[in-house]
Amino acid sequence: MARESTAYAGASEPEQAAKVGAEALSIAAATGSARIMTELTRLDTQLERWQKVPAVAEFRQTFDSLIAHQA
Repeated sequence: MARESTAYAGASEPEQAAKVGAEALSIAAATGSARIMTELTRLDTQLERWQKVPAVAEFRQTFDSLIAHQA
């Protein structure tokens, strides 16, 4: 799912990327998967240019919260 989300971002489909990324993020949070988080970090960077899209803003906020919680 995390790789799928980065593919959507690469195809300029930010809403779908954020939606799939959010699903992957919940799995990463539950499992503690570093591999998923690495891919989602890449996604977060890709989505930066669409930060005003509501789904993207929500993904990025949740991602930032999870990163801050893990630190």
